[in-house]
Amino acid sequence: MQNCSGTATQQDLDFWTRTNQQIRWRSDRLARRFRLSCHDREDLFQNMTLDVVRAMRKYDPARASTATYISRVLDKSFLHHGRRLAKSNACSQTVSSNQYTLARDQRRVPTGEDRLSEAERAEVRHVVHLLPDKLSHLASQLSTRSVVEIADSIGVHRGTIYRQLKKLRPHFRGFDPNCS
Repeated sequence: MQNCSGTATQQDLDFWTRTNQQIRWRSDRLARRFRLSCHDREDLFQNMTLDVVRAMRKYDPARASTATYISRVLDKSFLHHGRRLAKSNACSQTVSSNQYTLARDQRRVPTGEDRLSEAERAEVRHVVHLLPDKLSHLASQLSTRSVVEIADSIGVHRGTIYRQLKKLRPHFRGFDPNCS
């Protein structure tokens, strides 16, 4: 892409200007989607530019035009960085239990614990204490959060939480006659 004297031609400059525009458009799109700061936006732009530069080493003009090749590289880079951001965003979306408890108390949603006598509450705490660690943690979380909120905070599908609930229910059958 350089002439014999080692300087860039006008065609090279046009190519990189167009490529930078494509990278900027895709990185801005991801930045808006994931509400990135301006510093993270620039990091994303630089990472995508680096992806293009690295991919150009493997470019074969016999297989595709430069524009097509760069477009495919940027599509792949866009998907890769989008998945990475989605995964890190899902892991960071945790709700403080204090915030949720305040919101729940303001709505006055009665929990199962509100309907139990003090003796029954003590028995429930004892049963939770005897559970395996994973189920004990789930039971304690269920006192303040929904299944969907727990699944989102852990980063698993809510079906996984429902399967764990299925294992948890037999331990609490004696407390609620409606529990099946």
